[in-house]
Amino acid sequence: MPCLRFYLFWIPALCTLLLNLSISADPSPSSLCLRSETIDNPIASTYPTSVTGVLNGTLAILPIPLSQAQSLVGSKHKILTEAYRKLLPDFPSDMYPALLQALRDHDVQTLGIPIPDFSRISIEFPFVDLLGDSYSSFRYVPAQAITATQLVAVGGSRAYGTKVVLATFDPSCEAYKSDSADTTSLVANSLDGRTVASTKFQTDNSVSVSNLLKVFQNITNQPIYVREGGTCDHMLRLFNTSASLNPVGVIGQVKIEESLFSVPGGGVFNQVQGLRMATSFIEENGVSCNKLKGYSGTGSGD
Repeated sequence: MPCLRFYLFWIPALCTLLLNLSISADPSPSSLCLRSETIDNPIASTYPTSVTGVLNGTLAILPIPLSQAQSLVGSKHKILTEAYRKLLPDFPSDMYPALLQALRDHDVQTLGIPIPDFSRISIEFPFVDLLGDSYSSFRYVPAQAITATQLVAVGGSRAYGTKVVLATFDPSCEAYKSDSADTTSLVANSLDGRTVASTKFQTDNSVSVSNLLKVFQNITNQPIYVREGGTCDHMLRLFNTSASLNPVGVIGQVKIEESLFSVPGGGVFNQVQGLRMATSFIEENGVSCNKLKGYSGTGSGD
């Protein structure tokens, strides 16, 4: 049987070994989670030979200076400002919409083979003109905090060139913790005890859920790249399955350490808007980035 490909990143030579280790030898709290509040994968039987799963958590737009974003992406690839201004017409002209993803990866499987759930937090940089065609949008993901004992996720992410911060999460078995009736949080701590990322969001009815859905549909379906000359991760996030019911508008605070956001001192973002929601996904690893030329919207399935 073909070995399981981790849906974000892939190490073909080690994947069977990592899978066995992650299932049989993972002593972490995450590996002992007996149940989850996240809906189970609703599309596994529809796409049995593809990597599928559910992503549950919080997505948020982090406004940063456009000049800072260009510096982080690098001077070789310009940022497609017109692409995001069409989606965010009121966004300040000198600012750029970085993406926070604070997620629980749940019921990921292919060919009937599961991998244990895990958590991750990242700051991501969409609307990058990777191919130089002034049209195709790609998403740069240089660093992630990932559940330390999820060996498939950690090893696969590193294989793509991503800087991985090994972390424990609070909560350890869910996408977020309910601190009150309308407030949730997720905290990532490094193995030496530092808090490398924390999020705290409160439900807010002033957030335009429909507008943010359009923004996140576009951004999260942009192909992922990490390093020059590498392959891309092609993930389709589906916003039209049973996993995607009732997204909730939120406003809150994000604190991120320099290890995950490469500016001196990291960053603190207040009053940022986002959505608390889940989506199904279908993913293909190791795709030539050139084959993904032409992306400017959500693609098929949405």
